[in-house]
Amino acid sequence: MSDAGGGLSGGTEVRGKVAPPQAEVTWKNDDPNKPDPRKEDLTPTAQKTMEEMKTEVPKLESVNTNSGRRPYDPAKPNDPHAQGRAVDINNINGVRVKDLQNGTGEKAEQARGAAANLEDWAKKNPDVTQVIGPTGRWERNGDGDMDKRVPVEPKDYKILEEHKNHYHITIHR
Repeated sequence: MSDAGGGLSGGTEVRGKVAPPQAEVTWKNDDPNKPDPRKEDLTPTAQKTMEEMKTEVPKLESVNTNSGRRPYDPAKPNDPHAQGRAVDINNINGVRVKDLQNGTGEKAEQARGAAANLEDWAKKNPDVTQVIGPTGRWERNGDGDMDKRVPVEPKDYKILEEHKNHYHITIHR
């Protein structure tokens, strides 16, 4: 009998499908006066997108969803959060998004890589219509491409400033 693999022990053959690594997603608002978000409050497409993110983003080990569906605010009638189509992610691989740029060490470097991968993945995902975070703001155009929005008006700069500490991801439905 040969030891060339495939036997009960000592072989190299792999049988069956191996599941890809899956990132842990937590749902915790860091503001104790606000409720924790819940995946169940998102639209089915938003829930599916969050599930896909767990296995499709390279180097992503964990994210914290700081905000999901929020109550309707008449001052923001088209807020995708009120519609259950948006999430805010404030922590990636154990590092707060606001600390990604200045963090040092292997953990911070790995988290920066995962954050860049998350941003790239979101921009390529056809279900995602908007990504805003510390590196800028992108929105899907009528041709389906993701365009970087260059700030022009004071409100544009305010939006970018408000998103220095988290990634906002909007899903189309």
